[in-house]
Amino acid sequence: MRGSGTSPSKCQPGSSGSFRIVTIAVMALCSWVSQPLRARGQTNLLTYHYDNARTGSNTQEQLLTPANVNKNLFGNLFSQNVDGAIVGQPLYLANQTIPGKGRHNVIYVATMHDSVYAFDADNNTGSNSTPLWHTSFLSTDVTTVPISIQGCGGTTAWTEVGVVSTPVIDPATGAIYVVAKTVEGDNFVHRLHALDVTTGLEKLGGPVKIAASFYECRKDLQFCRQTTGESARIAIG
Repeated sequence: MRGSGTSPSKCQPGSSGSFRIVTIAVMALCSWVSQPLRARGQTNLLTYHYDNARTGSNTQEQLLTPANVNKNLFGNLFSQNVDGAIVGQPLYLANQTIPGKGRHNVIYVATMHDSVYAFDADNNTGSNSTPLWHTSFLSTDVTTVPISIQGCGGTTAWTEVGVVSTPVIDPATGAIYVVAKTVEGDNFVHRLHALDVTTGLEKLGGPVKIAASFYECRKDLQFCRQTTGESARIAIG
């Protein structure tokens, strides 16, 4: 079963406090990046804080220690530009074959401008200076939600609302699941997208519009598409 969490609040700041960032910064142990690609693929990061318990713990870590994570050996390797603020946590998948571009360790990020990017995780030189792929959920008649409509701009410093939740990757199907919020005419729409991790194209029959109703206090209540904000993460369970 696959699901996405929502909240009745208008908006929520990301847990990382990174909503103003418009570049992704790649951090690594300097001696590690000189190793061959096949040797330096690290533990996959497929969901928010590593697991559905949200422990934030990489129990398979074998390289980083308190001794070598310091200003001399560990730091910012490079950055990449994206089209909006990043609220969700970046995800990582090793050894992916990208059509026409060979094999890569990949970082995936989603933005508040309703985009998803796949970048090479090891460098931004040569052909890796641009995304491995980039998918936008916007079009001429489909836009992000202006913060003047969503509200909470003074609290979050957001200017728009698009993809808030950290996506989740299912390695069994090769899909990255993303919830995007858009304005389409007079309608506010939440969609669950399943994108191919190697191409960014829709797969598995997606996307699917999110709609729900529930019973509370002897009343049937409907999912409020305009003001409802996504939670910090989605999950596969």
